[in-house]
Amino acid sequence: MDPVRPRSPWRRSVFLRQEERSHNVYDGLLDICSPRQYDRHIQKIREEQERVQKKVFTNWTNHYLAQHDPPMRVEDLIEDLRDGAKLIALIEHLSGERLHSERGRRLRRPHFLSNVNQVLQFLERKRIKLVNINATDIVDGKHTITLGLIWTIILHFQIEEKTKLLTEQMAFMQTCADSTSSLDSIGRTHSPMPSFDASPQKLTSTAPAAAIKPTAIDRWKGGARKALLHWVKNSISQRFGVTVNDFGSSWRDGWAFLAIIHRIRPGLVSMEKYRNATNIERLDAAFTIAERELGIARLLDPEDVDVPHPDEKSIMTYVAQFLHMYPETYASADLDETDNSMSKATDTEILSLWLDKAETVLASRKQTSFDYRTQYQKCC
Repeated sequence: MDPVRPRSPWRRSVFLRQEERSHNVYDGLLDICSPRQYDRHIQKIREEQERVQKKVFTNWTNHYLAQHDPPMRVEDLIEDLRDGAKLIALIEHLSGERLHSERGRRLRRPHFLSNVNQVLQFLERKRIKLVNINATDIVDGKHTITLGLIWTIILHFQIEEKTKLLTEQMAFMQTCADSTSSLDSIGRTHSPMPSFDASPQKLTSTAPAAAIKPTAIDRWKGGARKALLHWVKNSISQRFGVTVNDFGSSWRDGWAFLAIIHRIRPGLVSMEKYRNATNIERLDAAFTIAERELGIARLLDPEDVDVPHPDEKSIMTYVAQFLHMYPETYASADLDETDNSMSKATDTEILSLWLDKAETVLASRKQTSFDYRTQYQKCC
């Protein structure tokens, strides 16, 4: 029997939230008994995500500042980027270009603003969208704005640039595959001749129209998040039994991280070994192996991921390192229209194969001349 719903609007809202809690609509809202507590709980989740973001972005920034000449480091991301000097150093290292900066021991607010503006103007020249980001807020140390700027930098230099290169590579491979398929169809000596209509105005083939399928390129379009997720899915492939649908809860148990490592270097990870391990143990093993064997900076801690709502941007930042260092790591599912040997070939091998087939087809056509004009006149 269904419980009676309270008439009071306030009590009704509490009742509905309790109903949602009983059906597991919201994870972790077991202590909610009023709208105010509900709001506090949501705020607590946001603060925790911001804390993890700040830690991950700090680790990511230090990873690249350590490679700058001279090496640099930030202790407090928000505070240490206010003068713009380390921000300029980060952009110089990532882009390989030099930026003008105000230097000296006694820099003041106008110099800070000048430095930060140099970075923002550089990003705008690169056609990088800056939404509600200005130099004043960075210099004033506003957490949300500074984190937003670092996320924009990560998105462009570590995700978008790599996925763009992969998109271009997939386009080239798709073109080669289509061209080879076309050559195969031309080179068939026993293929039926097209049938012609009696009227000269109509020339129709009896071959049915092929169903339009999304190409490899289509699957890579849709923004950096979608492209990175597609790369992950292709890298893992379904053979590991790991399903990744997002950059949140799909990563909580650690299997997805282990699967990527296994894909890059199978000998590093025995998937069966971690069958009975806890989430924390799998995550710790994945982060440790990735750092020690693959050079992937340990931006995250297991406790940051094994939570009901892992921070999406933090996980994307960590996973993007695999894409950045091992962009070739993806399965050949996008080329399932071609044979297996071709899908595993390099670009050079594909081009060589295409040229060989072209040469064979052209040679065969040269030997068997067919008078299409005469055939057409007979049909008419």
